[in-house]
Amino acid sequence: MPAAFAAADIVLMPAIEPPVLGSVVAEAQAMGRPVVTSNIGILAEHVVTPPEMPEDVRTGWLAEPGDAGGFARALATSLTLDATAYRAMSARARQFAEYMLSPRSVAVATRAVYTSLLARDS
Repeated sequence: MPAAFAAADIVLMPAIEPPVLGSVVAEAQAMGRPVVTSNIGILAEHVVTPPEMPEDVRTGWLAEPGDAGGFARALATSLTLDATAYRAMSARARQFAEYMLSPRSVAVATRAVYTSLLARDS
């Protein structure tokens, strides 16, 4: 998969059912690739998009599951990025993946969940 991501400019991950893991989206962003994916399950949590976040921190696009037209519009929009905007989004995607999905970040977040659960039960 790293070679496929390296060869891609944009990674498209359509899904009509929520996947157990969003690893394709996470791996694509770790390789610095903006993504277009379904607004379903964990996939949506792996992409920074408006309206939850400002446009200037976007790392990809979401489309509704099964909406071929929505995916086509999102892909078309992604392909209109000029070189500067593309490089900026690629860098943001990589930074987001490193921040949210690195083993250290995951371990810290997991520990925080367990700590809060243990504190609640005390």
